[in-house]
Amino acid sequence: MTKRIFSILTFLPMMLLLVGCSEMESIHINPSQEVKMTAFLPGTENTTRVDLSQPSNTLDLMTRWQNGDELLVYLLQDNEKYDVGKVSVTNISSDGKQASFSFTLPSGVSPGKNFYVYAFYNTNGNADKAYGSWDIFSHTDLIRTELSKFKAPLFGEAELNNKSSGTIKFRHFNTYEVLHLKNATNADISFCHFGFKTELPWYAVRAGINFEGSGDKVTLPSEWDADCESETISIPASNTVDIISCYLPSGYKMRDAYLQARINGTMVTSSNKKTSDVTIERAHAYHMYATWDGTNLTFDNGDAGILTVEPNPIEFGSVEAGTTATGVFTVSNTGNANISFEIQSMHTTIFDIPESGKSFTLKPDESLPFTITFSPEAETKDKPYSEMMTITTNASNGTQYITITGKSESREEVRLDQVIPEEIRNKMEEHIPIYDGANPPNIEGGYVISPCIMTFDSKGGYEYGHQFADSYIRFHNQDMVNNTLDYQEQQSSSQSIGTGCFISGEGDKFSIYFNTEGVTNYSEYDITFKTALIISGIKTDEGIQDLYYAFVMVDKSDDPKPYIMAVGDYRVIKDGDGISYPYSWASVKKRVSAKDWHLPGIMEVKRK
Repeated sequence: MTKRIFSILTFLPMMLLLVGCSEMESIHINPSQEVKMTAFLPGTENTTRVDLSQPSNTLDLMTRWQNGDELLVYLLQDNEKYDVGKVSVTNISSDGKQASFSFTLPSGVSPGKNFYVYAFYNTNGNADKAYGSWDIFSHTDLIRTELSKFKAPLFGEAELNNKSSGTIKFRHFNTYEVLHLKNATNADISFCHFGFKTELPWYAVRAGINFEGSGDKVTLPSEWDADCESETISIPASNTVDIISCYLPSGYKMRDAYLQARINGTMVTSSNKKTSDVTIERAHAYHMYATWDGTNLTFDNGDAGILTVEPNPIEFGSVEAGTTATGVFTVSNTGNANISFEIQSMHTTIFDIPESGKSFTLKPDESLPFTITFSPEAETKDKPYSEMMTITTNASNGTQYITITGKSESREEVRLDQVIPEEIRNKMEEHIPIYDGANPPNIEGGYVISPCIMTFDSKGGYEYGHQFADSYIRFHNQDMVNNTLDYQEQQSSSQSIGTGCFISGEGDKFSIYFNTEGVTNYSEYDITFKTALIISGIKTDEGIQDLYYAFVMVDKSDDPKPYIMAVGDYRVIKDGDGISYPYSWASVKKRVSAKDWHLPGIMEVKRK
């Protein structure tokens, strides 16, 4: 079985993330001359995630070019888009990791100016013009098929300036889950994979991803369809078939997963479940093992120890240069056999683990905490510190490689950590942009967040896309020297204020972070509360573009029902139409002060 899987993976476009960059020769482009690009696939480093896996020597999913592959290519120059169309891949290297493609510059492209090359493989890519800039995007559908039939969607980008050749490095924007299903009966079966039933869905049936200069922005639908039917697969008696699912992850953790399928025409749910609590990430692969014995569909847990590390990766966020931050990570045995392990020494003194070099043993369900310190020597805002922690072990999932990162900034730039605990900021940064800098724009005035759309809920009380009542906010007393301002908010029957709020940013981009104190009025009693809050956006002549609003509940008074969210919970809100227009604060107060107005607030608990 092992050899069969390896032979399949050798020829499949699949896994491993590598951010695009460009290295180009200096050759002037004539107007009619072809542009030649060297195309690289994601690299060969072993970054496949195996948190949910059984022992295997073939868990790494590799990407390789094949004869007949075509790319969808277009260019951007001077705020104009040029469609090149489909271009064939040629000159494939012996290892399948490198190839070439070429095209003639479309009419209208000036060869003496820089332009951008965008290429999509096995997906629909395009560009939309929004707010005067181009957003590169692709739409993808949930794919479930046999591993031997799968080709991975890829995206690449490069910039050329006075050159007729260059390099373009492709990357993955999906997640891959491989189900290794064994038919333990003495008869052939038909199997239709319906996915996994979980507390919160971790994939989108249909979704889009935007490729923007500051990072990738995933757009997920507001509704989920966990019963998206795949093709029916025939599994011979006593054989194992590998079924791959390719999708965009939702950002939720995968926990308590039941396997759902139609076997020989009958819907079946697994009699047991996977209980791993793992955040599903883009550009990673996850392996699940299951068996059908003719009566029950079960996950295979085997007789093996499994080493897990939490958190993974370990992220310190921003730490003041010349100081030391301390964190804790936990090593656990989530299998059912004893394991031994050793944390290898780090390569630098920036990150330090006192217990490295010592051997430890864990019984099933046992855990050990370890302390790690981060001592940045200088400011590295633009190039964070990064180190790989290696844990050698006899566990079934083998040696573990854990990435440790941290940024070092000046004291003023680190002030966000004084408002929101570091571990919550690390999570929030996945869902809200945070702009650093000492020259933010003047944003004084009142604005309305409408429609007020929820984009992330740490407890899953509301689904993505839930619409709350409009929120009216006001910034005033902005000090352009000390970068502070005051804040007021009115939303439904809730009011809050913040004074001396710190604002950062550069140009027209800004982030504000502070604590607020407020009160929510209900018919039975008033609830006082404290929140830590971040607001980010881009100031324009129309108002505030792409306004995001994230907050965590820090403290609250007695709330037995409860009416509002629990301490420690946090949510991220955005203005759904992309622009928060100016609004007269006097008219806001008049409009929303009615005592009997009780629309759902963004801090209210969802009632079932």
